[in-house]
Amino acid sequence: MAFRQGKSAVRLGFPTRRRLGYPRDFYRILLGRVTTSLGYALAPLSSAFALLDLTGSAVDVGIVVGARSSSYVAFVVLGGAIADRYSRRPVLIVSCLVGGCCQLGMSASAVLGTVHVAPYAILAAVTGVASAFSLPAAAAATAEVTPQDARQRANAVARLAMTTATVTGTVLAGGVAAFTQPAWGLCAAGALVVCAAGFFRRITEPAERPARPSLPSALREGWREFSARTWVWVIVLAFALMNAALSASVQVLGPILADQEFGRPTWGIVLAAQSLGLVTGGLIALRFTARRPLLVGLTCAGTQAFLPLALGLRAPAIVLVATAFCVGAGVQQFSIAWLGALQSHIPADLFGRVYSYDVLLSSVAVPVMQFSIAPISAALGAHRTLVILGCLITTALLLALMSRSVRTVDRS
Repeated sequence: MAFRQGKSAVRLGFPTRRRLGYPRDFYRILLGRVTTSLGYALAPLSSAFALLDLTGSAVDVGIVVGARSSSYVAFVVLGGAIADRYSRRPVLIVSCLVGGCCQLGMSASAVLGTVHVAPYAILAAVTGVASAFSLPAAAAATAEVTPQDARQRANAVARLAMTTATVTGTVLAGGVAAFTQPAWGLCAAGALVVCAAGFFRRITEPAERPARPSLPSALREGWREFSARTWVWVIVLAFALMNAALSASVQVLGPILADQEFGRPTWGIVLAAQSLGLVTGGLIALRFTARRPLLVGLTCAGTQAFLPLALGLRAPAIVLVATAFCVGAGVQQFSIAWLGALQSHIPADLFGRVYSYDVLLSSVAVPVMQFSIAPISAALGAHRTLVILGCLITTALLLALMSRSVRTVDRS
C-alpha cells in the first residue's frame, strides 16, 4: 500500500490547470458545485436560528430539518435516473434555480417576521428535492468531462474545494447569526445557489446523447448495474452502518456529553478539527496517489471508529481533537478513492443512477439511528453506547474487507 508522488503535483500540492490538462467544462462544473456547496452550507444553521428567533420552538427546527433531509433521501434515486436520461446541463440549472428561490423565499419570510412552520417546511422540502437532482447530475457531469487518467486528482480537487466551501459556509452562517439577522444568511444562501446556475449554464452540451429509456426502465437498469458489482454493494452496505453509527455519535450523543461533561466550546473545537482533517485529507490526495487507492481509502475510513470510542472511553479533550482530525482526513481519503473507483468502472451513461443508489442506501439508516440512539443510550448509558457504536463501525469495515471483490477491485 505504498504511496507514490503524483507526477502532476506542484510543490505545494495544488495542481494547476496547465499541468493537469482539465477541460474548461471541468472548471465550470467545479465552480458551480463549490458555489452550491457554499450556499447550501449557509442555509441549515441560518434557517435554524431564524426559526428559533421567531418561534422559539426546537420542534419547529426539527420539522424543517427533517423535511429537507427526508425529501432528499426520497428523491435522490429519481434524481440519478433523470441525470442519466436527460442532458445534465438543464437538470443542474433548473435544480439550482428552484433550490435558490426556495432559500430566498425562506429569507423573505424571516425578514418580514411571517414565519409559519408549514410553508417553511414545504420550502425546505423542495430545497431537498432540488439537492437530490443536482448532486447526482453534478457528480456524473464531472466524470463525463474528466479524462480517465486525471480523475483521481480531479476528485481530490473537487472534494477539497467543496469541503472548504462547506466549512466556510457553516462558519459564515454562525457569524451572520451572531452579529445580524439569520435571515440575511438565508438570503446569501439563495443568491449563491442561483448564481451557481450561471456556471452550469456555460457547460458544453455533448454532441450525442445515448438513447433514452423510459423512467422505470432507467431505474431498473441502474439497479442492475449497481447490484451486479459485488464490491459496490458490499461497500455501500458497510457504510450504511458506519455512517449511521458515526452520525449518531457526532450529532446526537456528542452534544449531550458536551453539555454534561466537557463543555460546548470543547465540542466546537472537536468539530472544527474534523473539518480541518477533511481539508488536509484532500491536500494529501492531491499530493500523493496510492497504488491501490480504494483499498487504502477504505482502510483509512476505519478512523471513523476512533471518535465514538474516544468519547465512550472518556478520553481527554486533546485526544478528542486529534481523533476528530484523523477521522476527517480518513473519511476524505475514502471519499476521493470511492468516486474514482465508481467513475472508472461504471459507464458514464449509468453513473448518475448508480451514484444515487449509493447515496440512498448509505444514508437511509442515518435518520433511523438518530431517532433510536437516545432511548438506547438511556437504557445502556451514553458511554457504553458510544463504545458499541465504535465497535459496530469497525465490524462493518472488517466484513467489507473480507470480500475478495473489495480487495481486488483496484486490479481490475
